[in-house]
Amino acid sequence: MSLYYENRKGKIILMLLGAVILIATLLYSNYLASNLKKNEEKNIFIFTEALQRQVSNARYIPDASVVEGEYSDFLVTIVNTFPLPVVYEDEKGELTGQNFTPDDRNYNKDFLEGKKWNFYHPESNP
Repeated sequence: MSLYYENRKGKIILMLLGAVILIATLLYSNYLASNLKKNEEKNIFIFTEALQRQVSNARYIPDASVVEGEYSDFLVTIVNTFPLPVVYEDEKGELTGQNFTPDDRNYNKDFLEGKKWNFYHPESNP
């Protein structure tokens, strides 16, 4: 057999091997991303449940950073140090945000209503 034929055969094998590696990498990274998403959703659910149980008797007033109730120190620590953007809704239905950038979004009612709507309708998020 000629040297040209052997070279061509080797290149085809290398190309196929590269395609297999590429496909395996894409499938594995997709698997890792879906597992990460599931873990994050589980952690958020656990955090939310724990926070609701701990502060069920507490009341947070965002502007004054005042908390009243049995678990006030716990709630102040969580709210002031946890960096997630949060939307608070009081008994009157008024919304206040925390940790949104720029800071003017924390009090923008339309922006906060949109965030609340997106939370209750996640299937319509892009």
